[in-house]
Formats: sequence, C-alpha cells, structure tokens
Amino acid sequence: MIIDRITVLVTSEVGMLEDFLRLDDPSSPLYGRYVHRVEVRRFTEEQSRGFLRKGFKEEGVKPAESDIEMAIDLFDGIVGWLVLFGRLYSDWKDLRWIIDAAV
Repeated sequence: MIIDRITVLVTSEVGMLEDFLRLDDPSSPLYGRYVHRVEVRRFTEEQSRGFLRKGFKEEGVKPAESDIEMAIDLFDGIVGWLVLFGRLYSDWKDLRWIIDAAV
C-alpha cells in the first residue's frame, strides 16, 4: 500500500494551529481525521549549547563561542529558532544580520 497524501504541519504556536485546523469542529474538513502530535520542549542552556555545537561541527563551521552564547540567550531554548539560527549562521556567518532578522 502506498500512501501519497500525507501532510505535515510544523508550528511553534500551538494555540494558533489549533484554531486554524478546527479539529473539534464538525464543519471542518479535518474533523475526525487522524492527528499525531509530537511535542518538543524547550532545550536547557546545556542542551542548546550541545545542539548548536554538534550542528556546526557537522556543517564544518566554527563560530565564536560568544555567538553561540548570544543565540542561547536570545532564543531561550526554542528548538525551531535554534535550528534557524544554525542554518543561517552556517550559510551567512553574519551574526548581526541573523539577530536583526530574528527580532
């Protein structure tokens, strides 16, 4: 059996997603559909540090330790923001531009 109609939604704003999907509303096209939630809680400072260091190592990027610490303080363990920071930093290596774009 081949399943070719799977949709994945990713969000950091759970309440907004719930309102948009209207899963409990019988008039919603998604009412009664199977939903599987995967919750990712905020990382601790140490988890954030390890996550960024490992990602940068895989990318062959060597950021200044102060840049990692600034990202940890700014993004407060929110995984999606840490991922975005890591990707942008790996591509652009311009911390000021990344922070200005994020805030």
